[in-house]
Amino acid sequence: MTVSTLSLAQSLRVIGQALEPLQVDRFELEKSSDEYVVWMHRNDSADKPARGQGFIDKLVKKVWGPDSAGAISNLVKFPSSEIHRLDNEGRLRRRRLSAMPDTHSLSLGLRALGGYLDREGAADFAISWTAQSITVSYKQKQESFTLANLYDLGIHMYLRRSSRSPAN
Repeated sequence: MTVSTLSLAQSLRVIGQALEPLQVDRFELEKSSDEYVVWMHRNDSADKPARGQGFIDKLVKKVWGPDSAGAISNLVKFPSSEIHRLDNEGRLRRRRLSAMPDTHSLSLGLRALGGYLDREGAADFAISWTAQSITVSYKQKQESFTLANLYDLGIHMYLRRSSRSPAN
């Protein structure tokens, strides 16, 4: 059985879904070859518990082994095999949900950005994400986006996708 290659939009959506429960304030994401590496920076305010730390530890243990979670809790690698596994889990979860997705979620923002990078033909890239801006470097270019820009890209991606569907 051959495993299909996921688009950048699909892969980044999967990573966004993995990061959302962690309430990551800012992060750096780099894709090189078939691997994605994320360096997370969470809000360290005293009144906010470090939610999601258990998830990070489980994910790191699963990908790198049982002895690695404590040492590298703010760095997570997503090899293509893990992206495919998480994508399959996400598909099952989305089938069960009937609610409208949050249009301002991290996963949909990353999906829109991935769709843009797919159209640009980017292979390797780096993303720097904060609440104020998103910077993407690829093909010796650097571009900046806001969350509103990503929302617009997502709407355009949705409209293009719906226009490809055959009319019923």
